[in-house]
Amino acid sequence: MLSNRRITPSAMVAACFFVVFLLVQVLVPLAQLVWAPRPARFGWQMYSVASAAPSFELIMRDGATRALDVTPYVTSLRGDVPLARFLPPHLCTLFPDAAAIHYQMDDGTQAGAYQCHA
Repeated sequence: MLSNRRITPSAMVAACFFVVFLLVQVLVPLAQLVWAPRPARFGWQMYSVASAAPSFELIMRDGATRALDVTPYVTSLRGDVPLARFLPPHLCTLFPDAAAIHYQMDDGTQAGAYQCHA
């Protein structure tokens, strides 16, 4: 037996919100999975890509160089975190005798030097 209950406007708004929210939660990661380079932000593979640790080298004020293991300073080597952008300023703070930080990504895609300001 069918009931003669009417759908209230608030129930309709709630149902529409739920459908739109669900579509966004499915379509955005699907679009990132299909069209974006890996690892893509908001894609299902976002946290599944681990990258090799880049090599960092301290260039001291007297010209000496010192290789640096960054694993004590980085908790997770995720592929979507740009370490070359964010880690050198922090390393300059940790090592005040450093004049510059040289970095080389393991895959050779990015290399450069960050000048520390004293």
